[in-house]
Amino acid sequence: MPIVELCFSSGLRAPLVRMIADLVPFWVAEALTVEEPGGGLSSQDVEVWARPRHGWDISTYNIELVIRAKYFKAREEKLDAAATAISHYLKAEVRKAGYKGVKGSVFILLSPASFADFYLEPEETSFGPQ
Repeated sequence: MPIVELCFSSGLRAPLVRMIADLVPFWVAEALTVEEPGGGLSSQDVEVWARPRHGWDISTYNIELVIRAKYFKAREEKLDAAATAISHYLKAEVRKAGYKGVKGSVFILLSPASFADFYLEPEETSFGPQ
């Protein structure tokens, strides 16, 4: 399950940020899917955490995507191509929205990872020890 942190400056309007947050899972799934067991991705596998720049953040970019994904040898082999493809998608959306003078980046970090999740049925949920 890749996690994407979408960081943006205050100069970017909410509709653009929302649109990018909606599109990023498709871009990441396409760029990082590999033909290894467990390496296939769909857009539903990708989480996006969007946050505006804080006053203490230091960056020369107006918009950044930091992508954390599980390491696969095949992903590593296409890492630069994946970052470039996602960057082109991002640039096209920013341009289409009418922005100029915007600087963006895409950073992909692959590392060993494991994921487990759970779901409690509503009737099973309790709010403390029984």
